[in-house]
Amino acid sequence: NDESNVVYLDTCFYKDCDFDKTADNKINEIKRDWDKGQRHTGSTFLVIDLDGDNDKDLVLGDVDYPNLIELINGGTPDEAFMISQDTSFPSNSLPVRQFSMPLANYFDVDNDGLKDLIVSPFDPSIITSRNYRSVWLYKNSGQNNAPVFTFQTNKFLQDETIDVGSGAYPVLFDYNYDGLPDLFVANFGYYQSSYYDDWLILYSNYISKIALFVNVGTDTVPAFELITRDFANISSIDLDGAFPTFGDMDGD
Repeated sequence: NDESNVVYLDTCFYKDCDFDKTADNKINEIKRDWDKGQRHTGSTFLVIDLDGDNDKDLVLGDVDYPNLIELINGGTPDEAFMISQDTSFPSNSLPVRQFSMPLANYFDVDNDGLKDLIVSPFDPSIITSRNYRSVWLYKNSGQNNAPVFTFQTNKFLQDETIDVGSGAYPVLFDYNYDGLPDLFVANFGYYQSSYYDDWLILYSNYISKIALFVNVGTDTVPAFELITRDFANISSIDLDGAFPTFGDMDGD
């Protein structure tokens, strides 16, 4: 993660910590929890043979962090023993960096017989996770038991759909007075960036936009054409959750 290269398998940094205590006291509490065998469930796992030695290695993601960690198994198929780590997986290409809690999936997306890597945020929160251009595709040019991943796109499938961020809010209104309802689609916001506070709690920034789709069809067969993703340059106001409403306020 961004604070340390030390890997603790599925340990929670915050568990039972009193935020009013000093950092040293918090670390001592964490160590006591570790000694007691306490773990949390805030991790994602991809169990996969990465080096062709017929045992299973591990790709690990964790809640509130953007990276994936590769753990290489130097043990056996029955008794795993992790001997090395890569905190910038996949380091041979563009490393994964997706807030929050990236989830790796391994399957063949183009039917060439080789399984590829798909990564997207697992955290469903609309206030912490990347919500746009958030499905990353890495093509496999190696083998299924010794893959070589190369980054292809950060918007796999999303570039073939209408993607307007999180919390989409559609409103119909005849924008151009042609008698046909046009479509405004607002949202909670498009993901911009993330940061940690002094207690390593994750926060993310979003900016709301309103997309305009003009109806170029008919009353009975509407068809909408995208005119702009940022109507009236709403994003310049730097709001989140900017949902439109329309009405005659001055009686004219």
